[in-house]
Amino acid sequence: MEQEEIEYQINSIHAGLLAHEIASYIDALSRYWGPEAPRQAWEHNRRLSNALFLRSFTKEQLQEMKGIADGAAAEGASVNGRPVELADIVTINSSNEIDTLDDALTATPTGLEGLGSSPSTERQPGSAAQPRKKKPLRCNAFAAIGPATRDGKLVFGHITMYDLYPANYYNVWMEVRPSQGYRFVMQTTPGGMHSGMDYSINEAGLLLSETTLDQGPLVTAGLSLASRIRQAQQYADSIDSAVEMLGRHGNGLV
Repeated sequence: MEQEEIEYQINSIHAGLLAHEIASYIDALSRYWGPEAPRQAWEHNRRLSNALFLRSFTKEQLQEMKGIADGAAAEGASVNGRPVELADIVTINSSNEIDTLDDALTATPTGLEGLGSSPSTERQPGSAAQPRKKKPLRCNAFAAIGPATRDGKLVFGHITMYDLYPANYYNVWMEVRPSQGYRFVMQTTPGGMHSGMDYSINEAGLLLSETTLDQGPLVTAGLSLASRIRQAQQYADSIDSAVEMLGRHGNGLV
């Protein structure tokens, strides 16, 4: 059996074990995005992630998510009356980007800058979005070492500040042993193939976490945040290599 087929089967089996949780998480995100019309909200964001994010994942990542979708569907996981599909798993993994898209569009120049907008509302092209009235979803990470800690060893952590309902699903701890790259452990969600904005450590000793920053402009042809995070989790062996992977052709979403 080819290695790709083996990894597909492993992901299919793991998703089968989490099939109920994957379907439940999709329901939670649907209700979070559209409390009055969750079915329509999910289908809208599914099309959005298909259009904006799906094709920026690597073949390896897409095969993994296809295995997750097929394994969950085989165990009865469904969404809106149909079996879970690849686009649904991509939507789960793109949910952080979907949540920042409105702010990114606010920060993205339209080409009409300087054509009569009032000084009080006009922003400089490429500047960060102005805070919206909706309470922001912000996380904090911290790292300390050497004289900053009692014994000189590393202290590293992350605080997730997110709406309570979907945050309940950030409760999956997973060890991944890919055929290429480094073995890693991560905190994720049902159906997750990356740690999103939370926590991972690989066998090269690299730790990744996230502190929320102001949202900048959208780069429509850029690679998705989720795909770059997963690349860094699996392949980076230093801070410099992680920075290079995370910054390479990014779509601007944070």
